[in-house]
Amino acid sequence: MGNDALKPGDLVPGKVTRVQAMLAQVVAREQRGVIYGGAAGKLTVGQHVKVRILEVNGSNGYAFTGSLIG
Repeated sequence: MGNDALKPGDLVPGKVTRVQAMLAQVVAREQRGVIYGGAAGKLTVGQHVKVRILEVNGSNGYAFTGSLIG
């Protein structure tokens, strides 16, 4: 992995791959992650977003949990 390893606090670009209610699945640095919250439910598939990494290798089965920036 090297420099591509995600760390909490990182701000990374991502692309939305799925949206469901208050959850959006995102791919960032070739890793699948998830964003929760009302803003996540308003995203569209294919949309490019900035993600703040909150947790890496979370207990939810995703590589990361993040928050939407901007």
